[in-house]
Amino acid sequence: MSKAIKVISLKFAARYNKGQQRIGPVFGGRYRSECIEDDSFLLGALRYIHLNPVKAGLTDGPATYLWSSYNEYVTEAGFFARAAEDFHTWALQRELKELRRLSHSSR
Repeated sequence: MSKAIKVISLKFAARYNKGQQRIGPVFGGRYRSECIEDDSFLLGALRYIHLNPVKAGLTDGPATYLWSSYNEYVTEAGFFARAAEDFHTWALQRELKELRRLSHSSR
């Protein structure tokens, strides 16, 4: 993924710079990625992502920003709540299937 972004950025920068008669990087710095290895880093990254439009004055809060995934994380109708519910349903069905199998094999 990072190679693709690098190629796209370089091509865009070359065309943009040619059109604007300028040189150098178009964006502030080089694209980089960070590995998220623990919960506190994940929460910090999510906080940064969701509060950035608020800090930039684009919206009053993360829940009202059109392009935000904030509501997917915090509402009961969001993706993560649905995924957790689906997982619990799947786990329960799996457990019931195993119990049925065990009860039939013990007969």
